[in-house]
Amino acid sequence: MKIGARLLFGLFYFLHVPPSWSQCHLDPGLSVEEQNRSLALLQRISSLSPILLDVKTSNATYKVHFCSSFEAKENVSALKIVSNQETPIGRVNVTSVIGGDDWLMLSYGGGAMYDSGVCNGTQSRTQIMILCDPDALEFLKWKYMGEHTLKDPACFYSFEVRYRGCPSSVTPQKAGLSGTSIFLLLLSTGFLVYFIVGVAYMRSVRGARGAQQIPNYNLWKRFGALQADGCNFCCRCEEEGEEMEYCAIPSNVGPMESQHRDHDVPLLQ
Repeated sequence: MKIGARLLFGLFYFLHVPPSWSQCHLDPGLSVEEQNRSLALLQRISSLSPILLDVKTSNATYKVHFCSSFEAKENVSALKIVSNQETPIGRVNVTSVIGGDDWLMLSYGGGAMYDSGVCNGTQSRTQIMILCDPDALEFLKWKYMGEHTLKDPACFYSFEVRYRGCPSSVTPQKAGLSGTSIFLLLLSTGFLVYFIVGVAYMRSVRGARGAQQIPNYNLWKRFGALQADGCNFCCRCEEEGEEMEYCAIPSNVGPMESQHRDHDVPLLQ
C-alpha cells in the first residue's frame, strides 16, 4: 500500500508541478503562469549550464555558474574569493529571472550576510544581465560591473554577459529592399538607360546638338503643360457656362420691329 501511494504521489507531482530547468529552483510562491514564464526564459539560455564565469579584479575573483552549483558547496552558484577565502554570494535554490525581447536578468539570492557598511545585516545577491546579441563576434563575453551597495532595493554583485547563442523572442527582420524600393530602382534604371541611349542616338544618328539631343524633346517640353491640363481636368469640377451667341445684324436692314406688338396696342378709351 505504501509503495502504491508513493507511486501515485510521484505521478501526481510529475503531472501537476512544472519541471525546473537544470538546478535552478524558482520561488515556490510564484503562480503556475509565472513559473512557466520563468522556465521559458531559462530555456533560452539552457546551453550556458556547463559554463563557469571566472572574472578577476584587482581585489577579488568571482566565479558564477548558470543554474548549477559547485560540487563541494551545496546550492552555491556564485562565489567571491579573496585571499583564498571563498564567500557565497548567491545560491541556485533562490533563483529569480525576468526578461524581455532580447535580454534576461538572472538573480541568485541567499548569499552570505554583510557584516559591515551600508548593507550590514542583509544577504548578498548576484545579478547577471544577459544580453542576446546574435551579431556578436564572440560566442560568450562577460565582465564584472561592480558591487551595488546602496541598499535600494538590495545590495548585489552585478555581471554583464553578451551571449550570441540565446534566441531572441523577436523575429529578426530580413535585410533587403522592399518591393517599393525595388520598383523605384527599376524605374530609375530604365529611365537612365532610355535617356543615355536616346541622347547617343540623337547625337550620332540625327546630328542633334544642344537641347535637341534629349529624346522626345517636344514631349518633355510640353510635359508641364500636360500636367497642368491633367490637374485641371481631375481637380476642378466647376463647369464653364455656355457663352451666348449673337447674330450679326445686316447693314441693309431697317429698324427692328418690336417683338411684343401687344405692348403697342393703344389703350381702350
